[in-house]
Amino acid sequence: MTLSFPIVLESFDLHAAERLLCERALQEAGSIVEAARLLGITRHSLKRRIIKLRISWPARQADHLPAELRPHSS
Repeated sequence: MTLSFPIVLESFDLHAAERLLCERALQEAGSIVEAARLLGITRHSLKRRIIKLRISWPARQADHLPAELRPHSS
């Protein structure tokens, strides 16, 4: 799979670059398994990065749930 858009880094901030790459891979692939494959890492490694970088995934999962199953904000 090739990217449909270029990735442009605004700085040499490695943390920001890692976050951007993970977010773009998730958007492009649509699943953690495929995004991990695009990044050349394991699914488990990507999940650790999602947690470490505080990436919201799936981005809109709660929107599709009935009101009684949606997470409550505290």
